[in-house]
Amino acid sequence: MRYGGAFGRAPGSVLLERGVALRTLTTAFRRAAEGAGGLVLLSGEAGVGKTSAVRHFAGSVHTSARVLVGLCEPLSSPRPLAPLLDVVPSMGGGVARTLARVRGGTPASELFDSVLGELAGHAQVSLLVFEDLHWADEATLDLVRYLTRRLASVHALLVVTYRDDEIGRTHPLSVLLGDLAPIAGVQRIALDRLSRSAVAELAAGRVVDVDQLHQLTGGNPFFINEVLAAAPDAIPGSVRAAVRGRLARLSDAGVAVVEALAVLSTSAPPDLVGELARDAPEGLREAIDRGLLTVTGPVVAFRHELARMTVLDAVPSFRRVLLHRSVLAALLKKELEDDQLALVVEHAVQAGDDAAVLAYAPLAGQRAAALGAHREAAAHYGRAIALADALPLAEQVRLLQAACFEYYANADLAAITDCCARLLRLQRQLGDQLAVGDSLRWLSFLRWSAGLARESLRLANEAVRVLEVMPPGPELVRAYAHLVELGFYIHDVQSARRYAELGSALAQRLDLPDLELRVRYFANAARMLHSDDGWDELEEIREAAVAGGNLEHIYDDGRAPRIRRLPS
Repeated sequence: MRYGGAFGRAPGSVLLERGVALRTLTTAFRRAAEGAGGLVLLSGEAGVGKTSAVRHFAGSVHTSARVLVGLCEPLSSPRPLAPLLDVVPSMGGGVARTLARVRGGTPASELFDSVLGELAGHAQVSLLVFEDLHWADEATLDLVRYLTRRLASVHALLVVTYRDDEIGRTHPLSVLLGDLAPIAGVQRIALDRLSRSAVAELAAGRVVDVDQLHQLTGGNPFFINEVLAAAPDAIPGSVRAAVRGRLARLSDAGVAVVEALAVLSTSAPPDLVGELARDAPEGLREAIDRGLLTVTGPVVAFRHELARMTVLDAVPSFRRVLLHRSVLAALLKKELEDDQLALVVEHAVQAGDDAAVLAYAPLAGQRAAALGAHREAAAHYGRAIALADALPLAEQVRLLQAACFEYYANADLAAITDCCARLLRLQRQLGDQLAVGDSLRWLSFLRWSAGLARESLRLANEAVRVLEVMPPGPELVRAYAHLVELGFYIHDVQSARRYAELGSALAQRLDLPDLELRVRYFANAARMLHSDDGWDELEEIREAAVAGGNLEHIYDDGRAPRIRRLPS
């Protein structure tokens, strides 16, 4: 995606008090052109002018650089890698081909490698812009982290914008910013609100009280422009009133268009808007002329997110539901792409269409997980689980298995414990004793992680009792191994020895060398609680695990539930 229309300032607009920011961007770009790329973090509150500054800068370099712009979107479960998907059509075909392979199961890391290779191999210096990173999914944040660590020798500059007043201490973007702090080549720009003198310059030629305007808006450029545009003869009481005042001057066709676009929550092609609103071409022209909407390449969008939020808030709840249903119907009548699944789920939730949520949320979760966006995957699976009672028991089991893995990937102990307990109940209803035993072992591990040692031991012993009456298999070896580990943790050397003998014998019988090493490792560690003898054997076990490629099994014996891929 490129910035629509002419680069630089919009007609009639003035870019004020942004000289330092533009000079910093220019310096970083010159270094990138010389082969020393990097990252610029451009932050500020909503409406402070981040997009305007980047657009102005892009206009100053677009004749000598390839400018690529991707947008993050305000969805409750963002589309995985949304900003990258925006720019893939303008990148080399290798990136698109790798993306197609990732959709088929190839690791997402190969896509990151492909993007870096494309930037490094392009003839021109590249300016890659990701806007609104505070809305980014987990995979997009990983991509930014990956690129930042590798751009130092690439002729490409990555610029990301975000709202610093919308990310708290635990926000995923805050974690990323902390990770990037020590990396050379990272520049930070914080845009401030405009001063009174800048507000006076913006209001020049209008009959307004500049002091009152500055006080009312706090120097926020968007607020200022909205207030000035809404009522030339008076200042509204708030920006909300300013946007609604502009909305009130639209015809029915114009109102229908902006309401439909507000519900869509992202930019959209005019033909999609036309399916949601009558007389859409006339309404679009009017809304664009009034300054509410703007055209960016092949799509139309709100000039500012705050305007969209204000319009959406003004849409009656019953009409909002009807619009979401219309959007959902429009999306589903065409062949869906994987990258649209998150949008489908969003509109299905807002439309109250439980059947659509149940059908598409698991697919959206599977898609997000494949791209490494585990937080978003867990959210999608959570929506489906809330409605899962309508599914046959076997389908509920598959859904819960997939969800458990995503909760595990997110280290959400409460969610995975609840999910595993529910999974265990269903497996008991189905009479699947093998799965019951394995889930008991897994739930035992979770209880131990929560500090509930007595409950953990009870579940671990129950798992062994259930599995010992079944034909012996890997599940029973894992249950023995888990009890050996618990014996080590609670200093019960006798119990650890007893289950180690059982586990080692069965692992040898079933030819499971990875599990045998795990049993031996913790049995030896338990023995060393009362003796300093055994360090050499412990090291030998570890070396054997490394040689066999089984090191992870020493520390993680298949704790995550057995996952089956959901059908597409």
